[in-house]
Amino acid sequence: MLFRSEQFERCRAKHDFQSPFNFTLYVGRLGSVLSAGFDSNVGPKDDFPSCVVDIVKGLRFPNPGARIVKYHALVEHLPDELTPMNKDIDEGR
Repeated sequence: MLFRSEQFERCRAKHDFQSPFNFTLYVGRLGSVLSAGFDSNVGPKDDFPSCVVDIVKGLRFPNPGARIVKYHALVEHLPDELTPMNKDIDEGR
């Protein structure tokens, strides 16, 4: 699966939504997405779920042949730079 996280980041910025979320999708013949859904513990504003569903519907997956395959993913927003939990130890404090 070829995936570009910057698409989700654009949706997050546009709809001011920074919480984790899940998406579930079903993939059919030729790896095309047949159906997609959004879920989050935090109520999203505006049309954020639609933005996410539009992104995942545009993804391509391996061809499952005659089967339908279910995919489920958690998307979290993690900062590019994380401070290690043991930073004080590493600095000799």
